[in-house]
Amino acid sequence: VRFPGPASELLGYFARPRQGTPVPGVLVIHENRGLVDQTRDVARRYAKEGFAALAIDLVSRNGGTGPDATANIGFLGRAKPEDLTADLVAGVAFLKGHAATHGRSLGVTGFCFGGNYTWETVVASRDIVAAAPYYGVARQLEALLSATGGRWTAGRVEVLNFGVGGYGVDQAWLRYRRDGRPFHPHVVLIGYMPENAARHVNRFRP
Repeated sequence: VRFPGPASELLGYFARPRQGTPVPGVLVIHENRGLVDQTRDVARRYAKEGFAALAIDLVSRNGGTGPDATANIGFLGRAKPEDLTADLVAGVAFLKGHAATHGRSLGVTGFCFGGNYTWETVVASRDIVAAAPYYGVARQLEALLSATGGRWTAGRVEVLNFGVGGYGVDQAWLRYRRDGRPFHPHVVLIGYMPENAARHVNRFRP
């Protein structure tokens, strides 16, 4: 499909259930190789589950995803996050205005690079009511949590990061006890990776 974007015509792959009744919509964001067959297949799988799915092509400003994966990766790596986010918001508008959707029941999902931009889309568009990123990073975590006020959280949220590279779970916990607990947080997140099991020393290293 082709639809208007903020700076160029945008490309994508659209799949919907065979029945003609309106269904919820989902925006599918590809990895950094561009819109490839695997991402199109994800859109088709969503359609089989009862969603209208748009797999957007974020290489559209460069003419669309080409056969050279390195070129696609290079373009997306050089692109400004705000430009890619604006194109994603245009994708949300396409879904919202399409006869196949309910208009208001819209979600977003993405993989790796697309997981990052799943959160960017949530911050930028209040039309999104559900998000499912796959191994993405929330670049604007504080903005994300605050922007969802009235949707998923109850107002402004403050994020404090006490993470230290090389720390194991024990070090993270001990640092929280010393430095984090005085802030009386409502939620505490401690990350864990398999190699953390080898880093337990049971003595705080400030």
